Amino acid sequence: MWNTHNTTYEPQRFNSLVATSVNDSATQAASAPTGAKKFAVNQTYCNGFQNIYSLAQCTPDLSSSDCKKCLSTVISQLPICCSSKIGARVFAPSCYIQYEITEFYNATGVPAESVPPPPLPPVTLPVPEGKSAVSTVLIIAIVIPIAVTIVLFCMGFCFLRRRARKTRYCVPENDGKEH
Repeated sequence: MWNTHNTTYEPQRFNSLVATSVNDSATQAASAPTGAKKFAVNQTYCNGFQNIYSLAQCTPDLSSSDCKKCLSTVISQLPICCSSKIGARVFAPSCYIQYEITEFYNATGVPAESVPPPPLPPVTLPVPEGKSAVSTVLIIAIVIPIAVTIVLFCMGFCFLRRRARKTRYCVPENDGKEH
């Protein structure tokens, strides 16, 4: 999706600044530490009157390298669809990129730097009699990453849903009376 208005600033320079801004956001989002949200915003100076604001986000289930690949794919669509446009959004199932010349995100709500959660202490469980220690460790090694992935995915889904609600506009219902 793109804004129908073109920039009044030098189009080639503007497109170059957009590329820099979205690539910086993508790099920051993809390089988030394990357990942190793969989300980043960027503000790039354009001229005395205008900045370019960009946002990049991946779903929590993606690894850093898969996040970077996904964001690179959506960014590669910008010159095709949105050259010289003052704003655009490109979605993929697991990532999202947006840029605008107006600040479209709450800058005070974005942490300056995402701090990863502290590492979990190692889990040592007693081995029940007659059972192999390998099977207990294997079960734990499978269940914990799945649980963490589900929690992170739900957090990302909730963020996107909350964001989608904020962009809806209310239209008064017609009560059948002429006004």
